[in-house]
Amino acid sequence: MILLLPGASLLLGALLFGPVDGAIVDTDHDGLPDGFEQSILIRFVPTFHISESDCDVAPAQFRPGLSTPTLQARDGTIYGQVFSVPAGTGTPSHDLEVHYYHLWNRDCGYPGHALDSESVSVLLRANSAGLEAGNWRAVYWYAAAHENTLCDVSNGATAAALNAVDRGPDVWVSKDKHASFLDKRLCSGGCGEDRCDPAIILQVSNLINIGEPGASMNGADWINAAAWPLATKMHPDFTESLVQRMPDGQAIPLPARDVAKGVRTTLKVAGDTYSSLATANAETAAGLETGRKNTALGLSAATHVVSAAMRRAWKFVNPAASSAK
Repeated sequence: MILLLPGASLLLGALLFGPVDGAIVDTDHDGLPDGFEQSILIRFVPTFHISESDCDVAPAQFRPGLSTPTLQARDGTIYGQVFSVPAGTGTPSHDLEVHYYHLWNRDCGYPGHALDSESVSVLLRANSAGLEAGNWRAVYWYAAAHENTLCDVSNGATAAALNAVDRGPDVWVSKDKHASFLDKRLCSGGCGEDRCDPAIILQVSNLINIGEPGASMNGADWINAAAWPLATKMHPDFTESLVQRMPDGQAIPLPARDVAKGVRTTLKVAGDTYSSLATANAETAAGLETGRKNTALGLSAATHVVSAAMRRAWKFVNPAASSAK
């Protein structure tokens, strides 16, 4: 784990990782030294823009050593994963794929649910031999947005188009739903739930390597928990099909599976209708409650008037009883 103090350089964290007593440490057994993985994570970490009024405040840190994801703090922790993948034709034998996970304790959209695992990934290629982070350049970026659902607007672009070859790109995270977008203009392109304004830059407090699905690191034993689909996101994103669809220009939607535009439009309308019905229901409930209160007050006043009238009538017809009192 590395703690990133506000205003401190992310690169300083690389000094905290490396060989121990001359030995190369590879905790997740993927052939890449832990220190190298951490330096890569630091070099390419995105700049996350999150809602200043998100229901869940910020990406969370989860307690280490537990098999079930359990909230420790909503403190702006980002988790990461680095692994090698076969390279394309005419390139070195392996590329690197790096995943950044912003994990939330809850999603507050329609419908809301506990725990929310979201991700942004990058394909890296070396321009020279060696495991120094400076030898690697980003080729493609991919941001998951409602991945593998009917509202899928996951998006991608070349690193050059995003000006993110030697660093991480800007990523906008939608309010309450936490979908990721490489271009803020894509934020409203799903089923109508996503909003990315107003936004603030997330101050990353921790950048933690979670290792691999079969070999977790830093106590991230909860990566395989059935409570969320995190483990399914820990496999390669940059399939041949995805790479072939990568645009040369600005980021565009590249859903993991084809979804008819009409379906998304229908769902957007349904979402708007749901919202309108929810508002109408709330207003109706408020109206009924106001009516109930007014009716109760009216009945109380009427009861008081009738009781007073009955007491006066009793005194009139029973003067003796009245004078006796």
